[in-house]
Amino acid sequence: MHDPDDAIWYYRRVGQKYGPVPLQKILDLAKDGMLHKELDAVWTKGMSEWATSGEVKGIHIEAKRLKELDSKAIRYRQWLKKKPYNIAKVNPVHLNNLVALIGAAIILTCVGLYGQYSRLFQDINLPVQIDEMLIIAGGFFAAVAAIIFSVWLFRAWHMLRPTGEKIPAWLAVLLIWIPGAQPVTSFFSIGLWPHAYNRARASHPQFRFVEKVPAAQFWVFCLFPWIGAALSPLVFYQNLQLEQITIAVSVFAFIYLMLGYAVLKAITGAINDMANLYKAQLMRREAL
Repeated sequence: MHDPDDAIWYYRRVGQKYGPVPLQKILDLAKDGMLHKELDAVWTKGMSEWATSGEVKGIHIEAKRLKELDSKAIRYRQWLKKKPYNIAKVNPVHLNNLVALIGAAIILTCVGLYGQYSRLFQDINLPVQIDEMLIIAGGFFAAVAAIIFSVWLFRAWHMLRPTGEKIPAWLAVLLIWIPGAQPVTSFFSIGLWPHAYNRARASHPQFRFVEKVPAAQFWVFCLFPWIGAALSPLVFYQNLQLEQITIAVSVFAFIYLMLGYAVLKAITGAINDMANLYKAQLMRREAL
C-alpha cells in the first residue's frame, strides 16, 4: 500500500468524489463493506491515476484484519458481560501432606522388601517380623494416600458441574477403583479432566485469572504404564543381571513418580484456585 498521507486520501463511490480523508477512514469504509473492491476507486498523492480499492495493495487486507479485531473485541466484551457462575463450595487441599504419605509408603515398602531379600532383620528377636510389618505399614500409608487422592479427584470433577460439565464426579472416581482396569480407566478419569477444566476456564471471565492446566503431562502419565509394558520384554528377556533389572525398574518407577507428582501438583493447584474463587464469591455476597 502507498505510504499514507492522512491529508490527501480521496475516494469515489457511486460517481461521487469524497475527500480529503485520512487513511483510517478508507480502512473503516472497507472494513464496514462500504468500499467495493471493483466498483469504488481511491486516490492519494503519488498515484498516477485513480484505482479501484481492490487494486491498491493492502487496503482490504488491513481492513479484514481490523474487522477480525473488532469481531474479537465484540465477542470479548460479550464474554465479559456473562452472568457469574454460582461456584460450588471447594475446600483447599495441601499437596505436601499427600506427598509425605506417598513417600512414607514407598520408603517403608522398599525397606521391608529389601529386609526380606537380604534378611536384614533376621537377627532381631521380636514377636513379629519387622520386614513384614514395614510392608504392611507401607501398604496402609499407600491406601490412605489413594483414598485422599480419590477425594481430590472427586472435588476436581465436582467443581466443574456449575460450568456444565456432564461427567459425574462419582463415576470418574469409581472407574479408578476397578481392579486391574486402571491403565484403561485412568484415560477417562484423569486424562480427560484437564480438557474439561480448561474448557470451563475458557467459558467465563470469572475464571480468566485461573491458571491453565497442561493437559499433555496428564496424557503422558496415563500412557506411561503402557510404555512400561511395551518395554518390559527388552528388560526381562535380555539376560540382564538382577542388579541391572533393578536399576531399570527403579529408573522407570522414578520417572513415573515424577509424572505423578506433576499431575498431583496441577490438580491441587486447580482445586486451590477454585477454592479462592469460592472464597471471593462469599466475600462479594457478604459485601452486598
